[in-house]
Amino acid sequence: MLNKPAELTKAKLPKRKLFCALLAALLMFAAVLPANVPGSYAEPATVFPTYKESTLSEALYMNEGDKAQLQFHTVAPVVFAGLEFSSDGSGYAADFRLYRWNTNISVTLGGEVLVQGSVADWSAGEPVGLGFDTLSGGALPAGEYVLECTVTKGSAVRLDRYLPNLMGVCCFDNGIHVYGSYLGCVIAAEPVEALFTYASSQEDMVYHTAPPEWKVPEDSAIAQMGVDPTQWTAVDGLGRTLPSSKDVGKPNNKKVGIFYWTWHNNFSGNVPYNVNNIIEANPEAKNDYYHEVWKPAGAYFWNEPLYGYYTEMDDYVLRNHAELLADAGVDFVLFDCTNGNYTWENEYMNLLKVWSEARAEGIKTPQIGFMMQFGWSGNTRSSLYQVYTKIYKPGLYQDLWFYWEGKPLVMAHDSGLDLEDERQAEIAQFFTFRGGDASYFGGNNTDQYWGWLHVNPQALYLNDDGSVEMTTVGTCMNADWENMVLSAQNGPHNMGRSWSRDPNYSYSYKYRGRTIVCNSKMENSKLYGINFQEQWDYAISVDPQIIFVTGWNEWI
Repeated sequence: MLNKPAELTKAKLPKRKLFCALLAALLMFAAVLPANVPGSYAEPATVFPTYKESTLSEALYMNEGDKAQLQFHTVAPVVFAGLEFSSDGSGYAADFRLYRWNTNISVTLGGEVLVQGSVADWSAGEPVGLGFDTLSGGALPAGEYVLECTVTKGSAVRLDRYLPNLMGVCCFDNGIHVYGSYLGCVIAAEPVEALFTYASSQEDMVYHTAPPEWKVPEDSAIAQMGVDPTQWTAVDGLGRTLPSSKDVGKPNNKKVGIFYWTWHNNFSGNVPYNVNNIIEANPEAKNDYYHEVWKPAGAYFWNEPLYGYYTEMDDYVLRNHAELLADAGVDFVLFDCTNGNYTWENEYMNLLKVWSEARAEGIKTPQIGFMMQFGWSGNTRSSLYQVYTKIYKPGLYQDLWFYWEGKPLVMAHDSGLDLEDERQAEIAQFFTFRGGDASYFGGNNTDQYWGWLHVNPQALYLNDDGSVEMTTVGTCMNADWENMVLSAQNGPHNMGRSWSRDPNYSYSYKYRGRTIVCNSKMENSKLYGINFQEQWDYAISVDPQIIFVTGWNEWI
């Protein structure tokens, strides 16, 4: 068996065309097999690329355990089939297996392995794969096959593919069909005018579906310990006391979610600056964008967090977040993935690890989900691909997934998903989607959308029967109350913590025998959360299934 053609060992990606021409000349034989198929080549050849170069391409980055599959259909015997990685593989390794095509990719990969082998330490642009000279007749017979590559050592191994796909070739990423054609080549045993014919479409496809929602097992630490924060009470720094469970009634199926930021590690190499301290020392800088104090590059925190300027790789902080949110009765968090196609994989994976450990020790942490872009774009598709292939399809940390309507929830628009593409079709049916509504000022909407922050009275996201599925609550908004537009957070008419839509709004509480009346006109009103309470009052009055709070820990 041949792992890579000896003549191709020194090949580099930029010289691919020249290289294949030289190899074709070296392997040219006198006999030419006829090939009356569409798209036949003008001159007989032996080396046939599995792609056609174009201005459109996409990159697949493979880590240890990831698999890529290449389906190809040949009309003549071949002696080699392989892929060309676009990144150097020094110190890396991969396994290759060959299967005969049968019905669909799932059935095919469950069949007999015809040929297998391993490669290591490849160079970028070097074809690596399987040789077939040890087979009976010294070649692989004409037919339809799937070449599977599994990275066994290494990370971020890049495999490019050109769009659209080449006739006779189809590509799969971890068993999911993807549009386009991977870089690679198939070598015919003898020169032919054309090697590929039409590839078969998949039949009887069964898409991967979400498992049933996880329930707390009776023998788990959560159930055995029986910690129930709803039975607790608390007093805050202003002397406000939480209502008891007797005051609020029996538990129900209503949910509280909260916006959560996982991207702090992205700034870990920067110097942290405290905006509160800077303005206190330099009050003239508050409205001066060009002031000297704003010039240093770094991470500008509006204030120092309780745990210091932490990152999402700090297990202690994440564990404390889990305990605080669990004690507050928060049912789920949604991670901020609204910018570009950043999902902050290392960060959310560390959080899942820490929260899973907390659950094993009896803490019923919130469930988790992802909030994607506020409108469909290619970034939405990329973000969905990332989280689906990383945790949802392999079933990682399934006990932490937040379910809605029987499926894992993702707050993302699905309008651009191409249901003719198998990967996108699978993602479309795997999740419950809720499109993100970015507006602070819009009116009510259907339950196909969810908001994240809104001025009072907040927009309602309504079920078909008119009941409220979801609404939002915010501590404050970067919005101008006079013109009802977005504004800087230090704008002249900003809806801060002490702002109220109703100038006569107030709430009160008992403290040491006195009634404390809280409104926007009182001293230090920002400490009393007037805006927050007004939004809670309205949200509770409309009796929604879900109240979503913005937010927890944005900081920067």
